[in-house]
Amino acid sequence: MSALQTQEYKGEDEAKIFKTKASINRLQSLISVTSQAVSTTSTAIIGLRDSDLVPQLVDLIHGYVSSSAIALLFW
Repeated sequence: MSALQTQEYKGEDEAKIFKTKASINRLQSLISVTSQAVSTTSTAIIGLRDSDLVPQLVDLIHGYVSSSAIALLFW
């Protein structure tokens, strides 16, 4: 943005200012799309964690506790 402000302050050629504004708009659009992609990916990861990984972890811990209890009986 400071490049645009500098160009406007100095009274640069309108074509240069237009190109700078177009570049800024493209970058803002790219940032917005990228942000949405990150949000979508994050939501998918959270869903996977909650639906698949947490139950597997609970089963794993349950199995570990059970095997530890059995091991203590024979110790």
